[in-house]
Parts: sequence; structure tokens; C-alpha cells
Amino acid sequence: MRLCYGTFAKVLVLCALNGKTQLDIHDALMMTLDPDDRLELSRDGPQASRWINCDTNLNRALINAIPYATPEEVAKEFSDVVMELFDPNRIRTAALAIRSIIRMDDSILPETVVDIVGNVSKGGLEKAPLSESADFFAGILLYAVSVPANKAGRDYIHLINDAFLADAALGNAENPPHVDYAPIVSWPTDAIAEPPRSTEEYAILPIYLVLDTSFSMQIGNRFNIAFGFLPRLLSAMMSGAALSDKVRVGVILFDEDARLDMPLGDIRELEAWVGRRKKNPITPNGNNTFYGNMFKLLRSEIIEGVRKIHSMKMGSGSFVAYRPVVFFITDGAPSDDSVVRSAAFAELTDRNFEYRPNMVCVGIGEVDFKDLVQYGAGRYKSSSGSYITCNENMVIVPRGKVSPSDALSSIIPSLVASIVNSINSDTHTHYSGGIRDLFGSQDVLFDAFDWGED
Repeated sequence: MRLCYGTFAKVLVLCALNGKTQLDIHDALMMTLDPDDRLELSRDGPQASRWINCDTNLNRALINAIPYATPEEVAKEFSDVVMELFDPNRIRTAALAIRSIIRMDDSILPETVVDIVGNVSKGGLEKAPLSESADFFAGILLYAVSVPANKAGRDYIHLINDAFLADAALGNAENPPHVDYAPIVSWPTDAIAEPPRSTEEYAILPIYLVLDTSFSMQIGNRFNIAFGFLPRLLSAMMSGAALSDKVRVGVILFDEDARLDMPLGDIRELEAWVGRRKKNPITPNGNNTFYGNMFKLLRSEIIEGVRKIHSMKMGSGSFVAYRPVVFFITDGAPSDDSVVRSAAFAELTDRNFEYRPNMVCVGIGEVDFKDLVQYGAGRYKSSSGSYITCNENMVIVPRGKVSPSDALSSIIPSLVASIVNSINSDTHTHYSGGIRDLFGSQDVLFDAFDWGED
């Protein structure tokens, strides 16, 4: 089962008052999200049918507007506009059915917040008493519109029927209809479970952007140059549906501390994050540049990201992860303890860590090549053909008159071409542990641009 706008709306249609149509429900939901109808999404019967049947993804303008919606205002609109369309005798059934969909959706992690209004995670929702309030329904609506692709419900929408609602109604607030799913958080810390073998296998490339937020990144607009990599990558990803379906992106910020600013997510989540960060810009004001803390966090996030990818389903198909790619962008040498830093990097790139990443180090400002070269890692142009650290081919430090912005932008076409070539190929080169490595077979990934000279 998958939670998306279509499966959510279908439950409401089935639980509506007699005489209320699918279009009535769709219009009410659109008015809840867009009270002034600025997007002109209501009273469109064919569109309502396509969306509720999960035939197409949602309007991009609607998804883009969600990050700017105030959850409390959406909840109030839901109370005023949608709740009156419910059959009073079926509100409880609707709440139980939606909880059941969330429980059965194994693409949603236990820690993922699914009730945006109440800030309640999937795991927290299972433990909480049943809510039949407008706040609950509005919170789930916000998630269903802004996070999952609507077409993800295409294989499941036919299951949302009166029989499904009857089964859901047999549950209670503490024990909704139960469907087993793998408890992702209970897996061993370093063990990444192999995806189940099935009729089809889909590969996803995890990309992590690691941004230095120490104070010096304010100099010469360095941080904005680094941040600008993401909108360009987003634009490239949006150029083709096949590409956007093959990539997930996460963002880590670091100075003396390291923190996850955007969990590994798809094109919609990245687009929403970029929008939020343009509205609320990141201010680089850290006092130190501690690489070690960042390497530790990066390793743990790669583990969680790969688990998330392996937990995804598409019909009978399963998902696997390419070797992750990390773009590590900094303007300074590390200032933390060298022993701690070296140990953290060794763990990140250890041969026993199956998903050790391709580390692309990008220097901005006055950073010295020798300060970064020891952290470049991967198979790209490795003379032995194996994964190596201190890989100078994975370190980019623009010099002379070369603009850091131009240098970063030049990476994207080669990266996109590598992904597209892999998508179009029927065969993949497998390395230790069967990991697919896009960089391993590339000959000119970073050679299309003149990086300048000292």
C-alpha cells in the first residue's frame, strides 16, 4: 500500500455523505490547500479523476506551494471546508483506514513525520490514540501532497474500496489492521540488508552534498556559490523523469558540529528544501572546521539512506543503491584533532564498509590542494582499478581566473550523463559486494573543464 494524494482522497470519497461526488471532495481539498484558488485547480473534473486514480502526479505549482503553507491554517480550512462533507458515522472509519494505509506503506520509515500539523511520526502515530480531528486529516493531507509521488499509488488505488474500509473499521485506535513490515531501525548498526530478489531491480544513486558552514565561507560569497550547486543539480534532474527517478539527494552542514539539513530525498523533497532555504538562508557562522564529526555523520546517513532505498517497492520490483557520491565543498583545512579525524575517515572508507562513497572534494577560496587530496576517494582513474583513498582525481580546486561557480556547474553535465548512460544500459559493472559504481567506468568525468593553474 502507498500513501499519496490519490489514496488519501479515495478514502474521503468513500466516507463522504450520500450525494457528495469525487469532484466535491477534490474541490474541497484544493480549497483547503489553496483557499483563494490562485492555482485554479478546483472544479476540474478530468484532473480530479486522474489525481484520485493516481494516473498522474500532482501539479508542480501545488507541490511548490506546500512548503509555504501554514499547517494551522490548512487545518482550519480543512475543518471549515472538508469536515462537513464527511458522513458523521464514517469519520472514525476514514481515520482508521488512513492509519492502515500508513502502517502498510513500507516506503515510509518509522521516524518519518506523516502528520505535518501534529508533528507526529509514523511510529508515533501507531502508538497514539485514534484521532478523528481536522488537524489529523489536514496533517496527513500535507504529507500526502508534498512528499510521495502521486503515481506511487497507481498499483494500490484499486484496493481502496468498501471492503478495505470494512476491514479497517474492525480495528481500534491501538490496534489498526496489521500488516508486517521490516522494522528498519532494528537492523544492526553497520549491516545494510540486501534487497529481496524479485522480477525487476531498480538502481538509485544517493548523492550527498556536504557544505562547510564555518565563518570564512561568508568571504567572497563562497557559501552561496556552494549552495548554488543544488538548484543547478535540481534543474538537471527535472529535465527528465527517468533521471529524477534514479537520484536521491541529502544535505549535510558542518563546522565544529555536523548536522543533517535534508535527509536523503527525491526531486520533490529537494525542490521543497531549496525553496525553504532560499526563503530562510543558511548563515555560515561556525567557529571551526571539524572534518571528523562530518565523516561520522556521513557514514551513518549513508547507512540509513541505503536502507531506505532497499525498503522501497515498485510492484514486484526491488531497489538497490549505487555506490553513493559525496560532493564535499569547503574553503579551509580541518581544525579538529588529526587522530580523531583520520579514524573517522578510515571508517567511512573502510573496505569492509560496503557502501563507502565516492568522495569528490571541491575547494573554494584559499583552500590548498594538499589539504584535500587525502580525502578524495573512489575508483575514478585509479591506476589499479580499485577503490582508493588519496585519489587526486577526485579533488577539484579551481585556480587562477577559474570561477568556483563555473567549476561546480561544470560537474553537473558529466554527472548527469553518467547516470543517464547507466539508466540506458542493460548491463552494469559490479564490484566487491555487487555494488554498482557509476564513477568506476568513467574516463572523462571531470576532464571536460579546465580547472586552471596555480
